[in-house]
Amino acid sequence: IYYMQKFYISYELLQYLSKEYGCAYSQKMTRTKAFLYLIERYIKKKDEGEKMKESIDSLADIFKWSRPSVSKFISYLHQHDIVKIKLSKNKKVISFSEKFIIQQ
Repeated sequence: IYYMQKFYISYELLQYLSKEYGCAYSQKMTRTKAFLYLIERYIKKKDEGEKMKESIDSLADIFKWSRPSVSKFISYLHQHDIVKIKLSKNKKVISFSEKFIIQQ
């Protein structure tokens, strides 16, 4: 039986882990880089006094992933209470869950 354990890593460690090493040929973001992008967007929007709202379509363009791949990634984060998914104008809009706290 596998149990999900929660742990915390620093932003600096996440940045370090997301650096590409010998993978310059790939335009696609890794999952780590995609998650780091979401954190950076959240921080930027928070500093601007706004809430982060990203759509599956916009993330697919940014990550260079297919829409189904983005949906699976976001669904995984949603299942673990990291992001919230809302339907707005027939599009899924993603924001961070209040349970997932990002400390600067």
